[in-house]
Amino acid sequence: MGTIKIVELLNAKGTINTEELETIKKISEEKELEHKRSQQELDHTLQMLKERDKNIEALERRIQSLLEKNQEKTQSDLKEELKYASAAKEKAEHEKLRLENQLEKIRQHQKERESRNTNISENELKRISQIAKTEQALQLFETNFAILKNNKNILKTDPDLKTRLEILKNRINDLHTELTC
Repeated sequence: MGTIKIVELLNAKGTINTEELETIKKISEEKELEHKRSQQELDHTLQMLKERDKNIEALERRIQSLLEKNQEKTQSDLKEELKYASAAKEKAEHEKLRLENQLEKIRQHQKERESRNTNISENELKRISQIAKTEQALQLFETNFAILKNNKNILKTDPDLKTRLEILKNRINDLHTELTC
């Protein structure tokens, strides 16, 4: 996202000041850190899922071996072992289902976060663009003010220009008052 902002700012005003560049860097670093955390959480959940799958397979093998050994052990021993193995398998399957749901929530959360980050980035880009436009307007005003100052004599003698200058003065005073309140 940072590269897109830089290109857009360069296209918009031809330069990027240090503050804008630092803002873009900060946003990019925050997004990268958030992505790493999310990826670690995703990797951890996937690892837990793999472990649960292995446990379920081991329990299924144990149940199968118990069913095959029914001649060697007494019926009550076999039922007891089968009961515990089945309960453990059910618990492992339940845990696997919970982890799969958690994994789906993490993935959905990542998608939402990426969407939200894009919106935040666009808003930040709009703000930076507005700052750049305001800076350009102030620079243009300063240049035009110098021209007006150099032509004082014309402004003093021409009543229409004098009236327009008075209106501009009132507008500037109003803007200044709004900014200081």
